[in-house]
Amino acid sequence: IKGLEVGPKDAPPVLLFHGWLDNCHSFLPLLTALPNNRRYISLDLTGHGYSTHKPAGTYGLILDRVADLENIRNSLGLEKFTLIGHSMAGILSMLYTATYPDRIDKTVVLDSIFPFVKEPSEVVKNLRKSV
Repeated sequence: IKGLEVGPKDAPPVLLFHGWLDNCHSFLPLLTALPNNRRYISLDLTGHGYSTHKPAGTYGLILDRVADLENIRNSLGLEKFTLIGHSMAGILSMLYTATYPDRIDKTVVLDSIFPFVKEPSEVVKNLRKSV
């Protein structure tokens, strides 16, 4: 996973993930307008920008990306963070937040749709089983 990071290392972390046809640099205009008292980490999802692709024979399901995001959080050593997702990553952000609400301070979704079609209690139960 590749990306860019701006802001103080000891500031509250904000992870930013881009839409389907974008990369981590898509957030550069937004980053100039956000407060400078946060640690912003904008990452290329697998198969986008400078990040590598998934191995041959694997699928790119959105639920796989929930597991990827959890692995990223763990690798960065983040206990709690704010999550900003655009378009496809907006759906990813909502799914991650529903699956791991205790790890999220805030979730911001830009230009996306709501992915759930079941009762919230069923969605969380099913997500936890599938990840």
